[in-house]
Amino acid sequence: MIPLVVLGLTSSPLVTALVALSQQLGTVLFAIPIGTWVETKNKVRIASSCHFLYGIGIFMFTFLLATQNVNVVIIASLLFVMGLLALISRTAFTSMIPAIAGRENLLKAHTNIEAADAIATVIGPALGGILLAKTGSVLTLLICGILSLLSALLIGFIRNKEGFIKKKERKLPLQARRGKGGDESPIHKRLLWSVSTVQH
Repeated sequence: MIPLVVLGLTSSPLVTALVALSQQLGTVLFAIPIGTWVETKNKVRIASSCHFLYGIGIFMFTFLLATQNVNVVIIASLLFVMGLLALISRTAFTSMIPAIAGRENLLKAHTNIEAADAIATVIGPALGGILLAKTGSVLTLLICGILSLLSALLIGFIRNKEGFIKKKERKLPLQARRGKGGDESPIHKRLLWSVSTVQH
């Protein structure tokens, strides 16, 4: 979307290509360090925060565009930062899938994500182009920023399946956890089986 706006501002395919390249530069330089760093962090919080900051970046670009204070260097710098945020968000989202869906549903989860990504790849640019042509760049970018903030909010509601099972187990009363004579109750056995399934 933003490269199309840049093309409309500069009318230069070369400048547009360089600006688009700046958005992918972070992926080339920092993909491995970011993956290592994300692995030890709260992935839901990271993904949500990155979507929020990405939306803020879009609003900043929209403001500069509306006030006509934008130039190629500012656009390239902003897109570089936004590219890093998108990379961190994608990495966190991909690595959180086993904990969310459960390892027994991992294949189905990845299949659904790939299908959704394919649909978005086909429909997204077409919708963006139509919206850009009908409403203009400022309003289009405002909509993109709002959608990014909405994504941040929705990601914040993601629940870790394994953590939820353990939390639910801790909340069970003692009688439900263990039956008479110290034997495990059926509820406790089912919870243990579920946790074991997720872990293996």
